[in-house]
Amino acid sequence: MNDRGPAKRPRPVEDTASLVAARLRRGVRLPSGRIAGESDRQVHLFPITTDGGIPSQLTALCGLGITPGMADRITAVLGMPCSACLALSVHGATG
Repeated sequence: MNDRGPAKRPRPVEDTASLVAARLRRGVRLPSGRIAGESDRQVHLFPITTDGGIPSQLTALCGLGITPGMADRITAVLGMPCSACLALSVHGATG
């Protein structure tokens, strides 16, 4: 177990999903119970399906789960990317 909660297997990106970038808000409680600090505020990539529904939880490519209010959507290139999300997004795009 780490600060992301129980270890989860990274998720493949589905053909019907687009990726949304989001960064944890400072001070939110992580699944481990620890409070997120500046070093936790990496930009994660979340697959969003196009079915129009609003999920109660999103899971990043790296396995990090968030609920509404835990993160801010990033629409510009800024912040430190999550290396696992970045690697998995490239792998998914190249097969």
